[in-house]
Amino acid sequence: MTRAALVKPYGAGLKIGIGPARFFAEGRYASVQTAGGATKFLPVIVGVTFGSK
Repeated sequence: MTRAALVKPYGAGLKIGIGPARFFAEGRYASVQTAGGATKFLPVIVGVTFGSK
């Protein structure tokens, strides 16, 4: 059986460079609507990179 679902995604991110390091944070909110209700989640990613662009 195939089901259709409606997904509403929203997101935001931030990047900050300090010396040779670049820090970043990103979050995405998603709500998946199905016949049985809604599933909502907010994955968050944070990290740091070094070196040239």
